[in-house]
Amino acid sequence: MTDDVGHSGDSQNGTTPKGLEERIVEAKLQGVSADANEQLTTELRQVIGKDRVQVPQDRPHVERMAARRGSAFLGDGRFIFHMTIPAAAVIGAIVALTGGSWCVLPVAFVVLLLATYNVVGFTNRLTSLADELAPTTNALLEAEGVGDPERLFSDLVTEFTEEDAAGST
Repeated sequence: MTDDVGHSGDSQNGTTPKGLEERIVEAKLQGVSADANEQLTTELRQVIGKDRVQVPQDRPHVERMAARRGSAFLGDGRFIFHMTIPAAAVIGAIVALTGGSWCVLPVAFVVLLLATYNVVGFTNRLTSLADELAPTTNALLEAEGVGDPERLFSDLVTEFTEEDAAGST
């Protein structure tokens, strides 16, 4: 029996199960050299451990997207925004509390919670890069203008990570 895409639902005989598609683990980024794509492909295959994977059909094709240009994650102002604005908001709430009006206390508490949520979320995003790119590949991509090679590599690894039997990556 075949599904809408013409794949058989049996993965034991080498065909793709329903709802999944087979992808070749390969970087085909637009706007970077063939050498950079080749180095990325080699590193992806080392991390993934396969040349072909089966992933959900609706998973985006990061490997076909244009490489993001610009500066790295910490160098583009987001770090300053995500750290100083919440700190300034909390300081402002503390100053408002010194005015003697206790009705400002709930507002100050909400500001503190939002600032904490923002800083913890930002820190989590910074530390969630699971796989490191080789320094030579990282330098090559930076020289070609890719804004955040480590984030790009992490996105590529996520794209090619197969789902387990429970359906999670």
